Amino acid sequence: MERRHHVDARLPEHVGSPRGWTLLEVTAVLTIVVALIAIVVPLAVGESQEARVAKAVAQTHALARSLGLYERDTGFDPTGTAGAATAHVLLGPGTVPTLGAMGSGPALSLEDFLCNATHGGAGWSGPYLEAVPLDPWDRAYLVNAHGFFSEERVWVLSAGADGVVQTDPSSLVAGGDDVGVVAK
Repeated sequence: MERRHHVDARLPEHVGSPRGWTLLEVTAVLTIVVALIAIVVPLAVGESQEARVAKAVAQTHALARSLGLYERDTGFDPTGTAGAATAHVLLGPGTVPTLGAMGSGPALSLEDFLCNATHGGAGWSGPYLEAVPLDPWDRAYLVNAHGFFSEERVWVLSAGADGVVQTDPSSLVAGGDDVGVVAK
């Protein structure tokens, strides 16, 4: 007698019906997502910081050029009314960074020299800028105006990502993560 095996062509009950994910499947998916985040986020942040530094470099150069035009037109250093040695620091608009070594002495508005004739006198031919921008980290740019009437350098600076000015006013190189240019 021949035995025949009966094959049931129906699918098991759990196939095609909703079922949950196994712990192994969830762990594998989470591992892949975390690995992708670990790769993508540093790349995006690094490019963003590089772009911010490049923007700060361009803006500090524009501010330095504008200060040079102000001096050429007025015959005065941008340190106070008619060149009076009043300001130690010129500040743009925005949150003032921690000034470190450049923070001693009175401060004046950079906009009063470059955007309006508050301190320029008859020779003022501005505006030299429509507005003084915020740095890429949304803080004020600063100028070491004390350098116009001392042995210090005239730095046009952004305090960088950390918001703390680390540049020595006598140095030729910006300190820490500061971004800037020596204007004089």
